[in-house]
Amino acid sequence: MNTWAHGIAIGLQVIALGSGLTPGQRQQMVAYLATSHGPPVITTVFLHPGEGRFMGCASLETSERDGGLSVHVYHITQVRAPMYRAVLETAGMNKGSVVIAAPYGIPGIHVLPALWAAARLAHEPVNPHVQHDAQEELAVMSQLTHHGHDAAGVVRLVTVLTQLAKRTPNLSAPQRAAEVERLARQCQVSATAVQRQQLADAIWQTLRDQQA
Repeated sequence: MNTWAHGIAIGLQVIALGSGLTPGQRQQMVAYLATSHGPPVITTVFLHPGEGRFMGCASLETSERDGGLSVHVYHITQVRAPMYRAVLETAGMNKGSVVIAAPYGIPGIHVLPALWAAARLAHEPVNPHVQHDAQEELAVMSQLTHHGHDAAGVVRLVTVLTQLAKRTPNLSAPQRAAEVERLARQCQVSATAVQRQQLADAIWQTLRDQQA
């Protein structure tokens, strides 16, 4: 399992900036994201042609202390910091400090490529399949909160589903569906059957892809 501290020197900060930022916005984002622990390593994130301007930014920094993963957001809409943290922990990122940001409010569902770029520069590349799984997981979480579900309940559901997937990776489809329905009720998340299946599929697939 990846840990931030394994890939780069302790305390080194990596900042990934979207290619759509103007020079002024780049300066704004570096000023906001950079810590006082030394000059950061900075990279620019380009999307595939035709995918539009990418405005998302991310910062990744390791720590000597085993304090788990901290996540903060700035000018991010629809996705809260605990939601990112739940998704990243499912993806195997469990140490360090992450900030996900933009120069103005943008939907958080679109910003993960900046974090993957920072991780790659930090020599902690995330399996492309795991990136896809994490994106799917975050999309379902965003749908649920957008339709009025409490973000804390959604995060709790993802956390317990991840724990279940680690304990029982080989559950049959009917068993998994029953467990997911039970846990959703327990977390007071009234997701549809399709949403529950999508969320479970993304989580179980993430754990399988980490082993690939």
